[in-house]
Amino acid sequence: MISSVMFMSDNRHLTSQQKESLCRNTNRHNRQMQKNAADHTNSKEMNKIPNSQLIQVVTYGSPGDSLMPAWKDKLSSAEIQSVVSYVRLLSSF
Repeated sequence: MISSVMFMSDNRHLTSQQKESLCRNTNRHNRQMQKNAADHTNSKEMNKIPNSQLIQVVTYGSPGDSLMPAWKDKLSSAEIQSVVSYVRLLSSF
């Protein structure tokens, strides 16, 4: 998505048809993201998920058509635990 946004910011060289196509694809991508995104502020739903599962998802990502990539090669175990703690904080308000 970031690359699409950066690309859209400098699209003077595109034809109007290419610009329309880019907008349609970006809108489709945004709708898909909204459809698949978990609501981490919903404490009722988040309380059903154990920390071990959240650690697994952050570490290895979610399979299939998911928005969550694996972070095992980018974050240490302590950093992954911090992410899980932050996600828990989001659902406590």
